[in-house]
Amino acid sequence: MRPAFPTELFDGVYWERLLARAAEVPVAAIENAFGFEIRLGRPEPASDFCIVVPADGEVRSHYIGLARQEVTGEIEPACSAQSGVPGLDARNGAGRRLARDSLAACLREMEIAGSFANEFIASGATMLEYDVLEPRPGSHPSPGVFWDIAGPVKPAQVGEIVRLLAMASGMPVRPASRDVPDGGAPPEVDWAAALRHVVDAATPYGCISQVGTFVGRQRVGVRVNVGRLEHEALAPLLDAIGWPGPVTAATDAMAVCGLPGMALAAALDVGQGGVGPRLGLELALPGGWAKSRWRHWNPFLDILVAKGWCRADKAAGLKRWCGLTTLYGRETYWIAKGMNHVKIGIQDDTVEAKAYLGACRRRAADMDPA
Repeated sequence: MRPAFPTELFDGVYWERLLARAAEVPVAAIENAFGFEIRLGRPEPASDFCIVVPADGEVRSHYIGLARQEVTGEIEPACSAQSGVPGLDARNGAGRRLARDSLAACLREMEIAGSFANEFIASGATMLEYDVLEPRPGSHPSPGVFWDIAGPVKPAQVGEIVRLLAMASGMPVRPASRDVPDGGAPPEVDWAAALRHVVDAATPYGCISQVGTFVGRQRVGVRVNVGRLEHEALAPLLDAIGWPGPVTAATDAMAVCGLPGMALAAALDVGQGGVGPRLGLELALPGGWAKSRWRHWNPFLDILVAKGWCRADKAAGLKRWCGLTTLYGRETYWIAKGMNHVKIGIQDDTVEAKAYLGACRRRAADMDPA
């Protein structure tokens, strides 16, 4: 598959690290959509990656099979309040085993007809995001867990959303403590209250389109995407949510990059202290990654390069990425590749652009003869 990956985006030691992490996922994952995250302003030809775990099939069975034991009854979070730093345990061996157990329990619940997980998660699919660039070489933190939402989120459902995130990741679910003993652990976050605030504030402007949490990172938090946003609704949304960053920086970025017809979602981090200072503006073209071609993205990439948010070599690699790559072996098949969206990340006075690429294997039988 190496010819399918442009060296401007994937190369050297970072390619080797990507292969090492990819070895953690079942080969069958390439039959479903998988993707990559490229930092456009950085020189490293490096990428994080994600896979989709469908509602049934070999990939789902693989992750359930990784669990240490059958989990029945009420699910206990993999990382307790006594750990001191929620989520930290998910980076070591014992924590990774607990995280696998928690994910398997969540996948099992999705099978239960009428359960919240079964009805709440779009297509019953779970996205697992694997960090490659940031972890030290040789480390294998647990993947982040994300879900697309099947329908509008109601405030009464927030408690169930938090429970699912806790089940999948080990995130503590108890209400936050107001008192911190001297030398004691930091207070837990009242996740339900924090998330309910975002749901209430976002409802007039858009809808919660995705939720997730980065299990293997030192500071665990909830990532919330507010989708179906009109471009002009961005500033009122950020004001209503109480985003602590510079709203004018976000609107200025949209004025430059928000080309007509592009779909907009706002990615927010919710954690200790409420909504965090980092904001992601996710911009996508109609039709999704499978129908995207480089010529569709070319005007947008030119803007990013002109602003200094994307290196010229990375833009060239993205243009070579989109399309079909033919691979020959015991059978001929194709890797269908495209660009799903670009995220303009804003924190304080820093702007960073990332491209999110999609791919999937296609056999001759899958191809449209027309």
